[in-house]
Amino acid sequence: MKIYSVKMRVESPLICTEEQIGNVLRHSGACLKGHTLRGGFLGPAYHEYPDEVIEESRNPQLMFHPAYPVFEGLNAEPAHAFTYSCKICGATEEKDPYEALSELGEDRIPEVMVCRNDHIFSIKTLAGSLVVRKNGRFEKKDSEFTSVKSIGINRFLKGAEHKMLYEYIALSPGSEFRSIIVDLGNRMEKLKLVEKNEIRIGRGVTRGFGRVSIKISLEKDALDEESERIARVLQKRNGIIILRALSTVCRLKKVSKGISTEPFPNITDEWLKPVEFSILNGNAAITSLEGFSGFSNVSKLPVPRLVGAGAGSLFFYKTNGNCLSEASRNLAENRFTGFGPFSCSGLNIMEVYDVE
Repeated sequence: MKIYSVKMRVESPLICTEEQIGNVLRHSGACLKGHTLRGGFLGPAYHEYPDEVIEESRNPQLMFHPAYPVFEGLNAEPAHAFTYSCKICGATEEKDPYEALSELGEDRIPEVMVCRNDHIFSIKTLAGSLVVRKNGRFEKKDSEFTSVKSIGINRFLKGAEHKMLYEYIALSPGSEFRSIIVDLGNRMEKLKLVEKNEIRIGRGVTRGFGRVSIKISLEKDALDEESERIARVLQKRNGIIILRALSTVCRLKKVSKGISTEPFPNITDEWLKPVEFSILNGNAAITSLEGFSGFSNVSKLPVPRLVGAGAGSLFFYKTNGNCLSEASRNLAENRFTGFGPFSCSGLNIMEVYDVE
């Protein structure tokens, strides 16, 4: 397994949207999702290495993690379910999820009633929003957008047509992102993806949108460093593990009418047991429910829509004290390869959470 870090910089307005409202298209999502990056890398590679790309679609070896923004050198992350903000002064407050376990055990939802500036009953949730950790506290951040208008051209009339003026609300040039690509084989080198310095993603690429410069670096010690970090967390937390979703998380479930999805990771390891709370109706504090859909490269037909827990959701587990070494290594591997199916498209990407 090879782990690559990807530094990205938006060079032209970028827009990734799941829906269009009239003639206005607005960029949606706090991050650039894994399936978007997968298409941006493998799409152009198909023209030069069609057989390798087809084999990758049939037997995925590349895992594309979602790319999160970077603000003033600080990596953004999704706020977990117990992150709040004051409506009056904007102060951000966090309830340590490990300390919140006692409240959950008493059938109480962990809440913050007063902000650090003593504003009472003015708290709203930030679950799933972009935050950066600065001076030991979370700080909410928002990406910068720019508005671009474009005239649509009718390919039959060879000219503009009534009601074909579009407005794109896109990510501004200069925005920076960080991502991870995991190669379980040797596909990055075979497809010469390591040598790429630019990709195009999102909508309107034929109009010059979505140009992104990239820098890819091999991280040789990433797995060992993550395993050591997780081992320290397990020792400090007495075997309690909290997994934070960095992408949509779901697992398949058989139902009477076929197959459905549940907003939980597919974890079946005997050394990792869920810690369930009646007030949560399970072992998850979910920030939101997100949908995921696409098209099959083979059949050219839509694939079934998946619904899972949104980024920032927390999942509670406990491991046996005799399995800490095995647990830390396995969790580190899953941190990069994903917890369950669909990780090649950027789903089921999670990390062992800890308050630094």
